[in-house]
Amino acid sequence: MRFALDVHLGKLTSLLRLVGFDTVLAADDADVASLAARDGRVVLTRDVGLLKRSVIRHGYWVRHTDPESQLAEVLERFDLAKRVDPFVRCVRCNTLLVAVDAEAVADRLPPRTREAGFRQFHRCPGCDRVYWKGSHYDRLVRVIERVRQRIHA
Repeated sequence: MRFALDVHLGKLTSLLRLVGFDTVLAADDADVASLAARDGRVVLTRDVGLLKRSVIRHGYWVRHTDPESQLAEVLERFDLAKRVDPFVRCVRCNTLLVAVDAEAVADRLPPRTREAGFRQFHRCPGCDRVYWKGSHYDRLVRVIERVRQRIHA
């Protein structure tokens, strides 16, 4: 399932990418509608007026305002809990990540990360961002777990 979100759902965009869903963020309603129509994406918005555009075939009005609650709501609404595949997309640009050798990115890592001995890295071919399982990773795993608990509660 692929999504197109309006600019008011930026944090939800990142969270959907975090859990593996192809999600684009558009600057204005016309762009959201165009992307959805062109790519067969489901529109997610807090703007009911956007959903009334004739080119939008599939859309959903997100009720919650808290990003984690929004993610749980969307996963429940579209029955996507079993399709969650965390850490496979760049949260910044939506590109699928590729595994890279530690040596290939060593010069781009903060000194403490190099010293910590991390060996598994992923790189985004789209924006060239490097990812590893540092303290930020642990925080994001906790976010995913909280969302999963909300779905199964």
